[in-house]
This record gives sequence, C-alpha cells and structure tokens, in this order.
Amino acid sequence: MSIAGEVSRLLERVREAGDARRLARGVRLERPTLVFGSAPRSSLPPGWRVDDPLVTINASQVPAEALGLPPPTLTVLSVDTLGGLESNREAQRVLAGRRTCNLLVVASPLEWNERSSKLKDMGYFAGRLCRVTTRFRSRVVRAATGDDAGRGDAESVKVSNGVYAICQALALGAPE
Repeated sequence: MSIAGEVSRLLERVREAGDARRLARGVRLERPTLVFGSAPRSSLPPGWRVDDPLVTINASQVPAEALGLPPPTLTVLSVDTLGGLESNREAQRVLAGRRTCNLLVVASPLEWNERSSKLKDMGYFAGRLCRVTTRFRSRVVRAATGDDAGRGDAESVKVSNGVYAICQALALGAPE
C-alpha cells in the first residue's frame, strides 16, 4: 500500500485526527513538492518551478521567500515556536505579517489553548488552520517509514518536524 493509503487508513482510525482529516480533504500535493528547511545557504533543486507546492517548517518560509518562492502551500509549525524563549521570539518576529495557505500546528490541546492567540498577535495568516498532536505526528511518520520514532515528549525520542513534514507531504499525495 502507498504511504498516502497508509496515512489515510490511520486518519480513519485515530480519534484525534479530525483536524488532519480536514486538511487532507482540502490539500492535494500531486506534483513534485519541495519540503524546505532552514539550513544555512539554502538553495533550490535544479529544475524547480515556482508554482510547484512548497512545504515549510517553522520559520523556514523566510529563507524560501528570499529565494523568490511564494507563500507556502503548507507550513508545519511547532507550538514551541509560539513560546517565550528568545529564539522563539525571533521566529515570531520574522513570521509576523506573513501568510501560508495551510498551517499545521503540532501541539497538545493544552499547549494550543495557551498559545494559539500568538498567531493573531503576530499577524500571521493561514487560509486553513489545523492542529495535530505529537502522538499523531509520530503515527504519520511510522505509517510512512515503518519506524516507531516516539511521541516527541523527550529530546531523545523527538520526531523531527522536518521528517514529519516530508511524511505528511507524501500522505497528501506528493509523488514518492
């Protein structure tokens, strides 16, 4: 079975996947998709077309925009990015006033209740907003890779949001 099929079956089984199901109904990444991280000296792959889907992680849309890319089709955002640490405040500063087509926030219900207003305070606009838990993120990675990567509750078992973004893009139909 394809990764998209595995994750689709997962969405039907997992109770907390309501937001992710709504995202899956509204977003199809059926062309080559760029998952863009924030590595130093980022560059585009050869032959990349600016109208192809773009997935960013946390504040990586800023260097993507510097390369001339449009707002992301999907942004995966850790709720920690909305926190009070200096590095998080810097990410909030550079994201202020920007937009994404679809925002997928990885957060527990409690974390989301405490920090969701920060998006409005920042002026960060998303056409569609969905929240998933770290447990769901781990399940999507497992469906895509077969590896039980942990729930993300501790640094030693944390699932990378970059890896999750790749797996979620595949689940949304990006070519394998």
